[in-house]
Amino acid sequence: MQNTECTFVCEQYTDYKENALSSETKLKVEKHLSLCATCSDIFQELNEVINNLHHFPKVTTSPDFTNNLMSRVDDLKHETTWHKIYKSTYTRVAGYAVAAGFLVALGLNIWLDPVSTINPQKVQGFAGDQNAPSPTIESLVVGADSASGGVGDTLQLQNNTIKATNQSMHLVSDSK
Repeated sequence: MQNTECTFVCEQYTDYKENALSSETKLKVEKHLSLCATCSDIFQELNEVINNLHHFPKVTTSPDFTNNLMSRVDDLKHETTWHKIYKSTYTRVAGYAVAAGFLVALGLNIWLDPVSTINPQKVQGFAGDQNAPSPTIESLVVGADSASGGVGDTLQLQNNTIKATNQSMHLVSDSK
């Protein structure tokens, strides 16, 4: 469209097509269409689109189509954001990716730093399994307090691990 007159004429298309324009406006539109090739082309293309639409077969629906559609629209209005996220395909794919990443990380952790719980007397090193010397237990502190009902608490040192009744701490260096 070239100017405001073109805009005005193109906005009148529907009323022009339905013969709903006043005679004065209709003459103005027709005069403009005879002078302006761009607007004339636009009107012709719109006429072709409408004619093509009239050739489509009629669509028939079930009698309860409108009720079913409106019910589904209402359901979507009440659906929470978390429910939409949960139903999303992207969420499932992301969940699978996180799970796969976790399994890879766990596998790498076990492969790089293996811990054998089957036989605690064996220490696995890079050169293979070696028999560990029998552990020496050294009591660091023995005591009792009134809160424990007079039962003695002990701290023991065994293979660079300080052990208490319910806890243990591994020493990084050999110093106490």
